[in-house]
Amino acid sequence: MQPTYESQAALQQASVVIDCTPDGVANQHKIDWFQHMPSPQGFLAQGSEFGFGKPYAHGINDVALVPGEDRFIQIVSCNTHNLAILTETLALHEEAPDNLIEGHFVCMRRSSDISQERSFIAAPEAGKHNDPKFGTHHARDAWHLFNTARAGSQSLFLGD
Repeated sequence: MQPTYESQAALQQASVVIDCTPDGVANQHKIDWFQHMPSPQGFLAQGSEFGFGKPYAHGINDVALVPGEDRFIQIVSCNTHNLAILTETLALHEEAPDNLIEGHFVCMRRSSDISQERSFIAAPEAGKHNDPKFGTHHARDAWHLFNTARAGSQSLFLGD
């Protein structure tokens, strides 16, 4: 497929932009291009783009999306989706936010994504937890995700 438009012309004609660029690039695109545009109606970025916009996971915080207001959405990562679905199903579904006091999860996944051409690891890799409060960025992202759905009520997890 050959491109028909230059980047700026394509962006101005789009209703929704899904930025699938490598990690960290969508946040720069937001600063350089997206935030100054009166249209499109929405911009979506992948899970690694923390800070791009309101975090979102289908079925977890749908009520947090405000039509006409939330133009920038961060679709949380697959691991964050998994943590959120398990947490919602096992602890929070139709319960008060304080129903879950603490959770410990182990996430294991395939060696790499189809699109990854480097950093291939043929077996599970044990990594350390770099976030002093949550352990992993996935747990941090899940916390932010749940708090968007419960804005105005008490925050979840760790007495925050």
